[in-house]
Amino acid sequence: MKKLCYLLMLAAVMLTGCAKDPMNEETIDLKERKAEKRIPKICWLSTIPNYSLGTILCMPEELGAEMIAGGWMQGHESYGGKLRSEECPWVVNSCELNYKTMVVTFFSEGMHTLANRDYYFFNAENTLNLADGSMVCQVSCYGGVGRYENATAEITLTGSYNFETNVATFSGRGYWVFSE
Repeated sequence: MKKLCYLLMLAAVMLTGCAKDPMNEETIDLKERKAEKRIPKICWLSTIPNYSLGTILCMPEELGAEMIAGGWMQGHESYGGKLRSEECPWVVNSCELNYKTMVVTFFSEGMHTLANRDYYFFNAENTLNLADGSMVCQVSCYGGVGRYENATAEITLTGSYNFETNVATFSGRGYWVFSE
């Protein structure tokens, strides 16, 4: 009788082991999920104005406020090293002056090329306080080549603008997110 009980128990275990998985069809297939890796991004940057690009007129146009239309970036990044400034152009797409608060908001885009020639593109929403030259930039990085392939980043930069030299210097931090 004991042997019969053991055989029935063994059969029951074998049958339940072959039963369909109780999870439904909406279960996430772990092979299809892409892993994400986050790496801190810390950077120290300054601009080099390109006067040959001229200036861009800020809205409202009747105020006559202008700003440098673009230039190059120089500096250092924690994940990529030194920027190749001659291969790091940026341009201002549009700007707007709020004459009540004396703050200029401008949108820029460009490319950062690192020492090993890996590069990525960026868009930035920048605010410049005309009273004290302080700046805050919200930067989105995308579309990289080399180590920046399949990577995105969101970075907040803070710094200052020198009205005599037209040079902005800032530092900031954020995270690179790599999809594999």
